[in-house]
Amino acid sequence: MVPDSNDPLRNTRTTRAGFIERLFIAPYYVNYHLEHHLLFYVPCYNLPHVHRILTRGPHAARMEVQPNYAAGAAACDRPACQ
Repeated sequence: MVPDSNDPLRNTRTTRAGFIERLFIAPYYVNYHLEHHLLFYVPCYNLPHVHRILTRGPHAARMEVQPNYAAGAAACDRPACQ
């Protein structure tokens, strides 16, 4: 379901979530799934900060980030995800 299961920056994704999505779909910052998998020991409330640090780094272009959950679901229809 992700573009490259062997690449730690592409084998899971972060999904940007608005207030309603965070309230009903992604409590406790679970939308920062990529950051959680890279640094599982970071408390959930610090995952947005980790995301900001990673997106300023040299590997930002390789990170799998979706603008919302609908886009994430649509991305799973790509041939690379199957």
